[in-house]
Parts: sequence; structure tokens; C-alpha cells
Amino acid sequence: MGVVEERETQLIETRGGEPQDWPAWDAQSLTTVLDSLAGGLVVVSAEGKIEQANEAANRILELSDRRGSTLEFNASCSLTFRSDSGTRLPARDFPNRRAIDTRGPVSGIVVGVDRIDGSRTWLECNAVLLHPEDPESQVVVSFNDVTEIQTMRERLSIDGERDALTGLPNLKYVIRYINELLGTVRSLDRHKVDVVMVINFDKLRQLNASLGHLGGDMALAMTTERLRQELPEPHLIGRVVGAEFIAVLRDVDEEAVEDVSDFVHVLLTEPSEIDGTQVRLRASVGMARIWPGDQRSAEDIISAAESAMYYARTKGGGHTVDFDAKG
Repeated sequence: MGVVEERETQLIETRGGEPQDWPAWDAQSLTTVLDSLAGGLVVVSAEGKIEQANEAANRILELSDRRGSTLEFNASCSLTFRSDSGTRLPARDFPNRRAIDTRGPVSGIVVGVDRIDGSRTWLECNAVLLHPEDPESQVVVSFNDVTEIQTMRERLSIDGERDALTGLPNLKYVIRYINELLGTVRSLDRHKVDVVMVINFDKLRQLNASLGHLGGDMALAMTTERLRQELPEPHLIGRVVGAEFIAVLRDVDEEAVEDVSDFVHVLLTEPSEIDGTQVRLRASVGMARIWPGDQRSAEDIISAAESAMYYARTKGGGHTVDFDAKG
């Protein structure tokens, strides 16, 4: 009897001999449901052999093109798992082994899998014992492909002035950039201004709760990458911390500052697809101008924009407050 059929029988035999209370799930129906999942799911024996896999797992792990595929390192293993540093992962740290060793569920384990073509796929894995009371229990391992977010994290610059998640300049870099900008000979054309925008994404906790932290990180990274592409040099996009970002916009027409703000909000609300889910972000934005001959420091200007951002949040978020607005 396969795992699906066995599980079905157990469900029917439970609940005090009242099988009529359970829906009539047959093995084919359950297989169809599992194959419809976007994420991979495998059932692994206590020895580490993959006994069943849904279509996503077959595709992600390339099981059809491998022989003797197991989740253990042994003579027949054709899957190589990696730690986040790229080193070969010890068998004791595999998700299935950790579930067996702890006798409980494990979640959020990120491992790399070397593909047949030599590339690497990164997976966020969860594992749970199918029968916790059985020392020989199979383990159900589910996973999602997080290669894109892992690649973004690897873009961390060795100079310590780049954000690990997005590859954007960090606060240290942005402060130095603004101070250098303040120290240059500036045009006295009062129709042109530089603008510092502090952008704080609203409801990040809810986003992380629905997508998981890696999914939330991916949504942030994809959205800010869109900002960076649409606001190229000489403009600058940087990350402060968490969900807070800074944009330094150069030589903006004074009369067009509000239009630029509206443009940023449109960019932020364009949907991103995360694991098959359409995600729309919105943000509270505060902005402050850098005037010709401005005597403030970069920290003072950022603080002004940040104060405006916090005021925008108290008004419900999703729009901009201008620190320098008159009246």
C-alpha cells in the first residue's frame, strides 16, 4: 500500500468508527491536489529514500533525470545539498534528518541543490514526521524555490556599503553621498532641487505573515529593484533598515516634485508575483528638499524626510508628506 492509500485508510478508520463524516478522498484525487501545488512536496523514508513526490518536486529536484535519488549521502545519492555558504551539507543537517532527530516539525531551513546542468537551486524547506510515534516514520518535506532571493543576498559588496538583501547602497553610503553632494558647487537655479525621500513600506508584518519572511524579503527586493531601474543614475536608491528605503533624486524641477512623488507610488504599487501570488505593496513617503547653499548635514536632511514619513504613516499610509510644504 502506498503512502497516499495508507493515509487515506487511516483517515477513514479514525474518529470512533464514523467514516461517513470524512469526505470521499480517493488516492487519485489526493494526488491531483498535491500535483497542483506550486511548491514541492516529497515523502521520504526513515532511511532517506524519496518514496513519493508531487510534480513540482519532480521538476525542481529533476528526479526523473536522476537515478537512486535519496535525501541521504550514500553511494547511490545523486542529489548534492549545500549550506548557505556553498559547502556540502552534512546529512545530519538535512531537513528530513533534523525532523527525525528532534521528533518534531522543522521549518525555514534553506539548502542549495546542485542541478544536473551545474547551476544551483535554493530551497526553503519544512519537514514533519508522518507518524511521530513511529521510530521508523516517513518524513514529509515541503519546499519552495527561493533561488532569486538567495542570489540577491549574495550581492553583498565587500566594501560594507551595500545591503545584503537588495544589493542597494546602505545608510552609510547614502549619508556619504548626500554629504558629498552638499559639498559640491551647486547651481543657484531655484527651479531645480534635489529631493531626499524616505520610503517605508506599510504593513510589512502582515506581508511576512502571509508570505513568510523570505517571501516578504523577495517582494521588497523586487519592488526596490523596479525603483532602481526606473530612477537610474544620477538618482540613488538605498536601503536604511528593514522596510525603510531612501531615494535621492537629482535636479528635479521644483514644480514637478509632486509628480515625481506620484510616479514613485505608482511604481511601488505595481504587482510582484511571489510563489504564484500577486503582491501589491504600498508605502508611506516623507520627502525633504536639498536647497542650493543648504547648510544642513546629510543626517539633518534625512531626519527631516523621516519625520515627514512618520507623519504620512499616522495619516493612514500610502501617500507622501512634504516636509518643506508651505502652509
